[in-house]
Amino acid sequence: MDLTRKIVYYTPHAYKEDFVSEAIRLVVDTVERCYRDLGSLHILYVNATNPNQLNSIMMRCKLQNKYEWMKDDQMMKEFKYERISNLNEVIEVIENNEIKDIIIIENLQLIINNSFNEYNELNLKIVKLFKLLKMKTKQNSIVIDLSHHSFINYLL
Repeated sequence: MDLTRKIVYYTPHAYKEDFVSEAIRLVVDTVERCYRDLGSLHILYVNATNPNQLNSIMMRCKLQNKYEWMKDDQMMKEFKYERISNLNEVIEVIENNEIKDIIIIENLQLIINNSFNEYNELNLKIVKLFKLLKMKTKQNSIVIDLSHHSFINYLL
């Protein structure tokens, strides 16, 4: 797998009750492919919606021994999870973390919608976020946007 810097999108065709489960499965599958190619990874997961969904799916997968990366104790200790509610918090979390192999942002559209009323301020923050993503990820990194509308796609 060619792991040059890229964005991975997940967009369901329609809203579904199990969207989050599907999205998290995409995350664990993507991380598994990267782990097989690169070995131990440094991951930052930023989420504005349901923090328990990731843990639930990861525990089920780990119990089934389905994913190699979940058996890597050192990697799991360094798996960084942050629950945030607005764009300022996303920017702060990314600024304050070291460089990562994978940054997963769940529901960026919701985060942005909850952030600002003023259009110009919002645009400046979005630009800052994408500059940070480029600075805080390794050359072979992946940024995963789990928004319903592939919001990142419109910005790049």
